[in-house]
Amino acid sequence: NSVSGFETFTILDNPLGNTATTITFGAYDPGTAKHITIDASSLDALDAANFVIDASSVAADATGASKKITYTDGANAGKITLGNNASNIRVSEFSDNTVFIGTGAGRLFKVTDSHNTSPDSNEITGSSFPTGSISCVELGASEDQILVTFSNYGVSSVWETIDGGLNWSNKEGDFDDNDIDMPIRWALYNPKNRDIVILATEIGIWQTENISSDSPVWLPANDGLANVRIDMLQIRQSDYFVIAATHGRGLFSSAIFQLENCMDGGDTDYTMIL
Repeated sequence: NSVSGFETFTILDNPLGNTATTITFGAYDPGTAKHITIDASSLDALDAANFVIDASSVAADATGASKKITYTDGANAGKITLGNNASNIRVSEFSDNTVFIGTGAGRLFKVTDSHNTSPDSNEITGSSFPTGSISCVELGASEDQILVTFSNYGVSSVWETIDGGLNWSNKEGDFDDNDIDMPIRWALYNPKNRDIVILATEIGIWQTENISSDSPVWLPANDGLANVRIDMLQIRQSDYFVIAATHGRGLFSSAIFQLENCMDGGDTDYTMIL
């Protein structure tokens, strides 16, 4: 860009810092070369410390040719500003180098090209999400079907999108109807039937067979497990074997997803394995 005359440029430090910096180029003077004023007041400390103007390619003449200014942010290269600590990270199995990140302030990001020094970040936070801590990001049949849970009291804790985050639906269902208020710490779709979901909660595991409903029906599924806090659920993809990690009572396993319907009265008991 020419530095002849007065020009104002705005650099958007986004997604690296979500801040804006104004650079004003003063009148060009061949005798004193470049007159450049930088307002870095809106940059955070890390950005400001590494804000570099490289004017080495600016020719010392008044022709206005080949006047180039570049912004180098070495310390923040490859970084994504989340606004809060990451509280859950989900790597996609549907596309390489795609990661979903939930934060402790209830924001959700989809990051692509995460293996590069300049990953692409897209915020897909639901407009009605609570200001709480995202405890789990679970993927369904594709990256368009996402289930998000929150581990706070007093908030709507279960949300689903089927269009990649453009629209979100509250899936608390009869939790709200029955005034059941508890943290949700993890979620799993049944790979054999994505309408079936189990939740790890403060008082054991709960399940629904109609997550696509406007108001899902949730029932406890704690046979062999008791009403204990569950911190994590994991599934073995080879045979859909489920593991539940409790808070202080060990690991339990279940064949709940190996059945055609997890509510058909079959063997859904949880067995302690550690």
